This record gives sequence, structure tokens and C-alpha cells, in this order.
Amino acid sequence: ALSSLNGSNGFRLDGAARFDFSGRSVASAGDINGDGYLDILIGSGWMGFSQFSGKGAGGVQVIFGGVALPEEIDLFTHSHVNITSFKDFGLSRVTSAALNGDGVSDLIVSAPLGFFDLKGGVFVFYGDTLMRTGDYSLLDNDLMFRGPYPEAEIGVKGLPDIDGDGIDDLMIY
Repeated sequence: ALSSLNGSNGFRLDGAARFDFSGRSVASAGDINGDGYLDILIGSGWMGFSQFSGKGAGGVQVIFGGVALPEEIDLFTHSHVNITSFKDFGLSRVTSAALNGDGVSDLIVSAPLGFFDLKGGVFVFYGDTLMRTGDYSLLDNDLMFRGPYPEAEIGVKGLPDIDGDGIDDLMIY
């Protein structure tokens, strides 16, 4: 039962705001800050949504793993890294893979409507043992793949090394 969670046997995640669709996409981030603990990625499809003003920006929150997490994690106050899209463009999928060969997992998000031309894209943020906590924009990305046409509904999945070069691979679909 949720009432028995104490942080060492599990925890509860609460969205940053009502109607933000937190958890629309959830993935293990691998270890994006290189501290030896697995991290968690939580996609919030329409973060900032308002029943009066419509769709929000969409966002991804990263919770760094550790020895003991609190029994209840409020994404509004506990996110270590928060990446936001632009109003009305949303984010749909989150994943991770070590793409740049440094052995540290990288954060990968797709925003199917990510630009004013609605072509969207896939955005990669390189993990680092000194990864800065705080807020990021999609424009702070280290690597970007643009969508082929408007409203392409781009998906993304991190893969293990499939081509034998010793570096994880990425599937964009």
C-alpha cells in the first residue's frame, strides 16, 4: 500500500501541477550524473497546463538516485534537473543512452511539436559527473535531430551498442 512506503522500500511521485500529465513517459535514466546510482526520468506531457489557457509547455524532470530517497517526491520541488519545451508544444517520450562515448548516460527527449513549424525533434543532453542541476530549455541541448515534417509524432528509444563501435545507439521512429 502507498501508505507503507518509507523511501527505502519505494516512494510516491507527485506531479509538479494539476493536469501536467506527469508520468506520461517514465524511464530509467541510467546514471546521468555519474554518481553510481540510477536516475529516473519523468515526462510531463503538458507541464503548466491550465484548464483556462490550454496546453502547457511540456517538461522532463530528472530525479537523481541515491542511498535513500524521501517517501514522497513532489516534482515541483524535488526535481534535480527540469527541462521545458515551449508553450503548446509538449514533450512525449524520454529515454537515455551513453551516446558520446564517455560512459555516462545521456538524457534524450522527444518533442513532437517542438518548434513553431511543428516539426519537433529529438534533443540530447549529455550526462556528466558535474551535470548542473536546475532548469534547462530544449534550446540548451547538446545534440538535436529535427523532425521530417509537421506533427510527425517522433518517438525515441535508447539502445545498447548494436553496430559494434562500443557506444550506445539511438532509435528515432
